[in-house]
Amino acid sequence: MRKIWLILFASFFLSSALANSLPTQIDDLIHDFDPAINIGIAVVDLKTDKIIYHRNDKRLYTPASTLKLLTALSGLLYLGPDFHYETTISTAMKHIRKGVIKGDVYITFSGDPTLEQQDIDRMTESLKRLGVNTIRGNVYFDRSALGEKPYGPGWMWDELNLCYAAPVDAMTVNHNCFKTQLTPGRHLTSPAQLTDYPNQNLLPIANKVSTAAAGTSCELNLSANDNNQFTLTGCLHKKAKPTTLDIAVKNPGNLSLALFKQAFKDNHIKVKGKLSFKKSPEHLRLLVKHRSDALRDLVIRMLKHSDNLIAETLFKTLGGAFISTPGTWSKGSKAVTSILNDLAQIDLQNASIVDGSGISRYNLITPNQLAQVLVTAYHNFQIEPEFLAGLPIAGTDGTLRKRLLENDLHDQLRAKTGTLQGVSALAGYLESKHHQRYAFVIMSNNFVGHIKPFHQLERDIVKKVAKL
Repeated sequence: MRKIWLILFASFFLSSALANSLPTQIDDLIHDFDPAINIGIAVVDLKTDKIIYHRNDKRLYTPASTLKLLTALSGLLYLGPDFHYETTISTAMKHIRKGVIKGDVYITFSGDPTLEQQDIDRMTESLKRLGVNTIRGNVYFDRSALGEKPYGPGWMWDELNLCYAAPVDAMTVNHNCFKTQLTPGRHLTSPAQLTDYPNQNLLPIANKVSTAAAGTSCELNLSANDNNQFTLTGCLHKKAKPTTLDIAVKNPGNLSLALFKQAFKDNHIKVKGKLSFKKSPEHLRLLVKHRSDALRDLVIRMLKHSDNLIAETLFKTLGGAFISTPGTWSKGSKAVTSILNDLAQIDLQNASIVDGSGISRYNLITPNQLAQVLVTAYHNFQIEPEFLAGLPIAGTDGTLRKRLLENDLHDQLRAKTGTLQGVSALAGYLESKHHQRYAFVIMSNNFVGHIKPFHQLERDIVKKVAKL
């Protein structure tokens, strides 16, 4: 018994000694890297909830995608892990006689960020199975749930045609994104070739890209209009590898409407009236309903793969649920700030939270505040499993699949990454060599050049913590 006590005492003494030396070790790392670096750090012992290292932890930083931690915590706390998005087909008519709906039909979208074309097909098939073959009235599409502004405050104009910054709309389908490949032509000056992609008739691309000689200055430019018509210009080197293009749908509402129109035709349901946009009235008769996966699963996808569209949809959904519909950017900001203050006692008064994914440069938060988010989630048994399950695991999956591969970090660290031009951040949890658990936040801002050295600095810092 005495031997066991001595071992435990020695282990505690060693751990305390290492913790006391941690500030010096991290300070030395930063000094050797760049004494002038704009970096904020907070490391919290989750057993005592005491900060064991901090540096500029109350200075405001651009968080990039680590902001998704706030969105995840707010959503799980307020909406709950079992929340589902719903897309419905309804009518005011009480009866369907001989397969005919004599009035209008309303298709209401809640902003499900995971709705796919196949879901639209299944909903229409379900309507057909109810015996419907004719709609005498109009078909109205309600896209009012998330307001009219599809892009967040401070989003970069030159990113809006990329899936990274796809528009946030209640009518979302196929993640508001499509992919194609561009391959050089066989001869110089000949047109580059676009690989086939789904829904080419609904998402046409005017391809004006030529094939150029090696060494030519080449640049690709993409433009789009509200009718989902795209124009691609520029050039591609003759020996260039195929270039994958991730293109954001410009008008998700029009695409969803067109896909439903096609689905009605494929299922031999005649629509006598028009298809257009209109808010649904109350007290409709539900005909068909599609539910998304539960929020617990959406949060995992959002954090693991840093999914911006899920984060932004959830952000605006919180605004609508906490304040009033429609959910807007400003309501989302107020909702997240209030939810975390009221339900988690996290004061975000001096922070700036303008979107849910961290795309905007207007977002500002301190490492201390972000550490509070981690500590709160860790100690809340009602949401902790979902929150932790969503975080990428070092060297294993998500955005950390190819990072932090060292033995003392592999599978021992779960964290959310954050990356923008001049921004690198890492925030999450770590189990140390002596089985102590820590929450940590590392945020670097305002640098020029490659991000890789900052990833290496983050690695070196968490390796020091891992030895505690």
